[in-house]
Amino acid sequence: MKFVWNWFIIFHFIESPSLLKQLSRLSSAKGSDIVFTCNVAKGTKPFQFEWQKNNQKIISSDHNTHSRIEFKDIYSLLSLYNIDRNDIGNYSCIVTNQFGFDRISFQLDVTGILK
Repeated sequence: MKFVWNWFIIFHFIESPSLLKQLSRLSSAKGSDIVFTCNVAKGTKPFQFEWQKNNQKIISSDHNTHSRIEFKDIYSLLSLYNIDRNDIGNYSCIVTNQFGFDRISFQLDVTGILK
């Protein structure tokens, strides 16, 4: 009698998240709408996303008609509506998982504002 052993090795890579890099400075006209994207290029799920403006967490609310945050499996969207001078600032998206984090940041400028 002959025995045959089959061995299977399954590799499961664990990684901290890495975000797709984007432009660091954006401009949009006063009164327009803009959508920022935060896309995970690689890493181990699940991911948690957080958006910040000038290092302060942006809170999404169903009652807020000026902004909206959407969270999906591997990306998040921040939408700003009818932008004005109060929207000028440094925006960041931070993604975390159990192995680490990554951050992208960009400056939003609003054009067409009278000084």
